[in-house]
Amino acid sequence: MPSTTTAMEIVPIYSDAPAPFNKRTGDIILGSSDNVDFRTFKAILALASPVFDTMFGLPQSKGEAVDETSGESKDGVPVVPFAERSPVITNMLAFCYPTRNPTLKSLEEVLDLWEVARKYDMEALIEWLGLQLVEKRFHEKEPVRAYALGCRYHADSLIKAAAQWSLQFPITDLYKNFDELEDISAGTLVRLLKFHNRCSDVASSLAAGREFPWMTSTRYNFLNCSGCQRGDGWVPVDRSTEAFGARNWWMEFMKNAQEALKARPCKASIMIEEISMEPLKKAQKSCSKCGPLAHMELKDVIDVLGGEIEKVTSQILLEAGF
Repeated sequence: MPSTTTAMEIVPIYSDAPAPFNKRTGDIILGSSDNVDFRTFKAILALASPVFDTMFGLPQSKGEAVDETSGESKDGVPVVPFAERSPVITNMLAFCYPTRNPTLKSLEEVLDLWEVARKYDMEALIEWLGLQLVEKRFHEKEPVRAYALGCRYHADSLIKAAAQWSLQFPITDLYKNFDELEDISAGTLVRLLKFHNRCSDVASSLAAGREFPWMTSTRYNFLNCSGCQRGDGWVPVDRSTEAFGARNWWMEFMKNAQEALKARPCKASIMIEEISMEPLKKAQKSCSKCGPLAHMELKDVIDVLGGEIEKVTSQILLEAGF
């Protein structure tokens, strides 16, 4: 007797989502791709998304509404199948419900939710996620990866934040390979590298040369000290013809700052101890007047120069058109 083989059909196992997405009073079920059913309410979804509002339709008659769903139902409740997994739907509904907003721990969580928000035109959720994406924790370790993900998901706030944070790294570090780079064009990456180069040129120029017009105060001892050798740098004040000569140890610091800003065009690069250590030692050894004040005055100069660096790099970011 010939044997017959019948393929066994694998029946998926569905589970209900945890509270508050398991209310039996719910009038719509969102079915996730990993077989979790979320019982929720059309009114909540329709208020959050014009796409859902259209999907559920307008009442045709009293007590009746049109459901443009898959035709599936469970316990008499229509089911809308979702391509997203249950954690994404959980976060989406958590935002829509009158409870606490979801806690998003990773950049991937934010971007998965961002994609859903754009897909269903959820304006309030998009706005809230835009604020999450600029948080430093999402791009401080791998700004190029964050930049690539921002480009992939069309998340402008993440693109700009990651580009700005990339200045904390030497440009050679930006060439590290990430899988996400496969998702963007060469031109998109080149735009980031050009931005870094432009910021490097402009920021380092603030500490270069012999004139420092961004300094508008003459109260510093290193501009007036008669006890140590004057360098060849000048500080014009308030655009007047008056100028004050800076001392050698301070000019050495500015030279160090120029080199540091060439590599990393950000305020953090001039705050590291290696930049100021030798100039401060020289000030303390060579001059009884500059020595006691050098550390405090240099800290103040770093704050002023740092503010100028942030101003010019922010302007370049705007001009870059990210």
